[in-house]
Amino acid sequence: MTPRKQNQRTQPAAQTNTPDKLAISEVLAKLDRITDTIIETNDKVKKIEEDLIGIKVEVKKIGTLERGMNQMIDEMKHMDQKLEEVENRIEKLEADRDSSLDDNLWLEMKHKEKFLRFRKLPEQDNEDLMSRMVNALAEFLGKTNKEVEQEIENPLETKSSTNIMTEDSKWEG
Repeated sequence: MTPRKQNQRTQPAAQTNTPDKLAISEVLAKLDRITDTIIETNDKVKKIEEDLIGIKVEVKKIGTLERGMNQMIDEMKHMDQKLEEVENRIEKLEADRDSSLDDNLWLEMKHKEKFLRFRKLPEQDNEDLMSRMVNALAEFLGKTNKEVEQEIENPLETKSSTNIMTEDSKWEG
């Protein structure tokens, strides 16, 4: 109860209520209600201010989280670029490796195309099988070693009128 209300109640009952006194007491009562309303409003304003402070804290947290997310997104984009670079390098390395394998196979085939293996023909360690075969073929075909070497080196360019395996000239080794 406000001090004014207490003053009104503590007045002696013997006083007479005149119209001026009634108007004053009504004004005081209204003033008391207005005061109570102001106090309630101030309490509500304080509560709203506290809530606003909490909201501001939350907004700051959201801002911090947003900056962190943006930084992570940037890092992910950077990592995607690096991953793409690595994938491109891997593809290039695989293509180079495949090409290298093809080149190696081609060289190996080119190297081996000169060599023939004959069954039951004994080979010695570090033997020059090429010169042995050239000598044997030259003797068999009746050609010089140089002619046989040329035919072995360039088999597609050779215009040989000799059929190596005729009925008369079967070589039995």
